[in-house]
Amino acid sequence: MVDLVKPNLPELESATGRPLSTIGDVVAAARDLVDAGVGTVLASMGADGLIGLCPDGVRWARVRTAPVVNTTGAGDKALAGFLSACSTTVLKSFNGTPDVTVREPDATFRLGHYRGVAHTVQGEATKMNAINTALITGGAQGIGAKAAHTLASRGWRIIVADLNEGSAKDLADELDRNYPVGSAHLGFGVDVADEVSVEGLHATVAGETAQIDGLVNCAGNILRQPAEELDIAQWRRLLDIHLTGSMLMAKTFYPMLKAARGSIVNVGSVGSTFGLPGRTAYATAKTGMLGLTRTLAVEWGRHGIRVNAVAPGYVNTEMVRSGLRNGTLNETALIGRTPLGRLAEPEEIASVIAFLLSPDASFIHGELIKIDGGLTIDGTFS
Repeated sequence: MVDLVKPNLPELESATGRPLSTIGDVVAAARDLVDAGVGTVLASMGADGLIGLCPDGVRWARVRTAPVVNTTGAGDKALAGFLSACSTTVLKSFNGTPDVTVREPDATFRLGHYRGVAHTVQGEATKMNAINTALITGGAQGIGAKAAHTLASRGWRIIVADLNEGSAKDLADELDRNYPVGSAHLGFGVDVADEVSVEGLHATVAGETAQIDGLVNCAGNILRQPAEELDIAQWRRLLDIHLTGSMLMAKTFYPMLKAARGSIVNVGSVGSTFGLPGRTAYATAKTGMLGLTRTLAVEWGRHGIRVNAVAPGYVNTEMVRSGLRNGTLNETALIGRTPLGRLAEPEEIASVIAFLLSPDASFIHGELIKIDGGLTIDGTFS
């Protein structure tokens, strides 16, 4: 098997039995090897644009550019500049240090360690051995953290965004140790309810990656007060975090989601479908997220952006445990009302989020997926 991820010219010449003096020779040889089933992956860029080969020998495309770009020493940021000149949209970036540089009068081509390439050719997105990037708000704890772990374990690059920046960075470091990918997992602080903070996050993320393949809006808090005693300032803050924050994130990262034909998962609640006494603001915000999900799905589906929501029941997280401790929630009553007879574990919610972001859910759009152990379908009275 000839390694085309880290190719060297003598090996390619030996495998093909002919001299390779130009980039055209190299690309043609690599394509022949892939088609013959004895090569792995090649990617290069130069005057003809970005060229990629897959092991199945099928996904082959050129993305032509106007200017010629010298890519010597290129990294993700240099590649982003290169791609900005493309007449069609190139979605994925590369990483690692190229092992071979082939020079021609018009351009420099770098053949090296590319973890993945995705590109849009004549309107169709084709991903080749790509590393997807997921941005998760509220990602440093609870369901968000489990979603980060689950996606990272499946090869995603994770950007953890949380009000607690230290915890976000700690989780990113943990993911790097346990699930390394070509580019490091990242952790950033953000207040999703603050437009300036979200814009700052966007500017930082845009410096690290050209696209967002998945956005998980999981940031949230809880307020437990009877409606007649509700503190309106706290009401506004909660709605700003859950509902306005989800809209701000979707709106701000829309261009990066559109470029990747990405997917959004909003984390709702059983409170999206029935009333929660003593949690008026929370239930209102979560119900609003369902309307947001459906409306964005209608507006953005034409751009290839899928938008869905999950509605967890009572999950074994700190938010639920705090309610059990202060008496707002009764564990016996909750389990008694749940046909499966237990609380959910965060991993069970995370796996559904990962499914909705995956190609397996490619025609699921504008839906609310309940993950509540049957809580909302049980009409038993006792």
